[in-house]
Amino acid sequence: MPRRIGEYLVEGRRCRLEEVEQALAEQSVRMRLNDYKPLGEILIERGQLNEYDLKRALEKQRLEVLATVSVFRNLPLQSLRQISELAEQESHPEKTLLIRQGEAGDSFCVVISGRVRVFRTSEAGQEMTLTTLGPGEGFGEMALLAGEARSASVETIEPSSLLFLPRESFFALCKTNADLSLAFVKVLCDRLAQGNVRLELLSEEELAVRNLFGKYITPEIRDEILSGRVPLDGEFKEVTVLFADLRGFYALAEATPPKEIVRLLNGYFTEMASALRQHKGLVLQYIGDEIEAVFGAPLPLEDHPRLAVEAALEMRRRLALVNGDIQRRGRPPLTHGIGIHTGQALAANIGSPERMAYTLIGDTVNLASRLQTLSTRFGTDIIVSKTTRDRVEADLPFVQLPSTSIKGKTEEVEIFSLG
Repeated sequence: MPRRIGEYLVEGRRCRLEEVEQALAEQSVRMRLNDYKPLGEILIERGQLNEYDLKRALEKQRLEVLATVSVFRNLPLQSLRQISELAEQESHPEKTLLIRQGEAGDSFCVVISGRVRVFRTSEAGQEMTLTTLGPGEGFGEMALLAGEARSASVETIEPSSLLFLPRESFFALCKTNADLSLAFVKVLCDRLAQGNVRLELLSEEELAVRNLFGKYITPEIRDEILSGRVPLDGEFKEVTVLFADLRGFYALAEATPPKEIVRLLNGYFTEMASALRQHKGLVLQYIGDEIEAVFGAPLPLEDHPRLAVEAALEMRRRLALVNGDIQRRGRPPLTHGIGIHTGQALAANIGSPERMAYTLIGDTVNLASRLQTLSTRFGTDIIVSKTTRDRVEADLPFVQLPSTSIKGKTEEVEIFSLG
């Protein structure tokens, strides 16, 4: 858990504990008088700390927090130091507006201490809180890379310290630091489906549904959930699960500018999500460069195995279209692998009070994911379990593959490709 600056000062013997406690008491009084001042500045004013020691403590705090940020978690210490040196640290009292919806996205921000609220404002002036963020959490990736306007506002909800990495500094560092560029792309993949969404004025219930299912929910599913006919507190359902994963993508990402990667991924995900929706599938999540989708939840579908298989064939067709555009720009084509399995799964709204998501859990999900990983081994792009194939009545070009041992299964699994 990231620590506050006072703990670093005491730990490094730059201040005594009682001095920090006295300064915190003074800071509390100042806040009530609307005269907020960071703890370090108060200690310097009181003659209990010098600027050099404060700078060293702040640097240690920044490095420890940056190491917990999802974008930077696996970066070497030298890369974290470069980011820390380029970023600008600011401290603000509560209810300070840090980012305004609609303004230019010119920085990536990380919360060092305190908490902030992310919210959108409708045209009618209604504020809708999207989430709250604490130490080690960042915001502003999409606007930063896409160079477009901020899609939400951010304000502090308690005294907070934040790091701002300016756009120019970020791109300059990416050019010389492949680790940072690749790390940012990996996390960015998870966020693409949520980026740059224009949110209409919604009721609290409708907004909650949007937050759970993303922007790709159909009006029919939304209406069923809002009517109360679809339970979100947990039910076992027979579903067909589909996983799709890009092959060799990160090797391409290392040699491609970040903005072009964003455009490429947006194009791919847009086409794949459209193919899934066309066949009544629901995108549950994007995991890196992987898509997880379900057919038959939250609304039941009698022919969900067939719909999933037909969606996979449509995804194959659309990938060819995406690759046509990519190759015209001199880039190598993308390839992906798809795994499909049908069975029982626990479907529920799962997460913390601040971050809930409609999720599937169970062996059906695990097997579909593992089938997807087999596609490279068998030199095919779509692998379907026998359970799914037996439920598909349409005359489709299934080709039986050798039965395969899969982790977690005592018996070999019969699998098929699609010609």
